[in-house]
Amino acid sequence: AKRTVCGESVAGQNGPVTGHATDLRALPKIELHLHLDCSLSYEAVSRLVPSLGRDEYNRDYVAPLRCTSLTEFLSRARKGFGLMQTEPALELVTEDLFRQLREDGVVYAEIRFAPLLHTEQGLSPERAVEVVDRSIERVNAKLAGRPDLMGDRTSLTLGEGMRGMSENVFINIKNRSLTITADVD
Repeated sequence: AKRTVCGESVAGQNGPVTGHATDLRALPKIELHLHLDCSLSYEAVSRLVPSLGRDEYNRDYVAPLRCTSLTEFLSRARKGFGLMQTEPALELVTEDLFRQLREDGVVYAEIRFAPLLHTEQGLSPERAVEVVDRSIERVNAKLAGRPDLMGDRTSLTLGEGMRGMSENVFINIKNRSLTITADVD
């Protein structure tokens, strides 16, 4: 059977599943305890470290099928922490994780990460949380558990008396290119 180890699909001990008509990616799945730090795909890591080859990625970022200890498994996570020290890097890996989840047919995920481990280049733990949260919002407001009153609309008109509406009411329009038009006398 195929399984995911630190973000990469690998063949199981007995090789790939054969003779089954069911495409496992097409089935809806949930992830109840998914670590952002251990979900770095080769695509994301190679964007952060362009000189990285596939062999080096497999050696340094993917845990063996059978780890001899938790320490051995977590040694791969340390490499990921090292890459995730800037806002752009956190945004990249968060958005990449959601790409992986979509491709794997995951319909619900509880994502964890350790913001205290992302402060080596000046980010505060609070800022690290804000960056990851904003990246999740940008990917999908519903996945972030935020209200989405916009639906499929691409424009918004605020009328008289709508001054007190908080930005969270329209959260799914944050961080997008936009045009503001106003009549000026």
